[in-house]
Amino acid sequence: MKRSILYLIIILFTCCKTTKPEIVGIYSYKNSNYNVLKINADHTFQYEKLDIHQFFNPSDTSRRANYDCSHTATSGVWYKNYDNKLILNNCDNDTTDVFRYWRLSKNLNNNNNEIKVSFKNLIGETIGISGVSHNDNWIGISFHKTYRDFSVEVGKYDNLVFDFGAYFYKPLVLDLKDSSAADYTITLAPHFLSGYFKNEIVTLHGKNIICRDSVFNKVRIKK
Repeated sequence: MKRSILYLIIILFTCCKTTKPEIVGIYSYKNSNYNVLKINADHTFQYEKLDIHQFFNPSDTSRRANYDCSHTATSGVWYKNYDNKLILNNCDNDTTDVFRYWRLSKNLNNNNNEIKVSFKNLIGETIGISGVSHNDNWIGISFHKTYRDFSVEVGKYDNLVFDFGAYFYKPLVLDLKDSSAADYTITLAPHFLSGYFKNEIVTLHGKNIICRDSVFNKVRIKK
């Protein structure tokens, strides 16, 4: 009896150890950078969804309404049940909608008087900057092309508004009042939806995840 229990514990431990790394990763619907499910090792997840047809709906002339209704995000926690399925639940206290980004990383640079800002999406690819403004005045960048990053002297502006043109993300206001010389990398997030997933069951199928009848393929992240 003791030996059987020991074998069971070993099997359960092995299964947990081998299946969790296989689950963790980023999954994309039809290779889209904007329809993404990210499963994290700490049992949290992030989800983004873009309805491209709704975004360009000609009957709605409100740019803000198009952003908030068509490009949305949510986050929460997941666990794996006994039937090779994941259960997703939202965290009601998520504040992503307030800050408009998933993550902000800061690395000190060698230039003691410069702030450099760049943006990424949930997959980790660069989001081009199409415009930067301060108090409704455009500075340094035109809409004719996009830039991978933007640099500014420390203390020159108390805040900047970054516009992302055709990248489907709303303009972001970045507070620079107490900023020091550093490289800032910001992972953008769209409009946050609370209560989107409540005990949502998603199916694991090989290296894919099936969520609400949509197949998300696991993305191989470039190093």
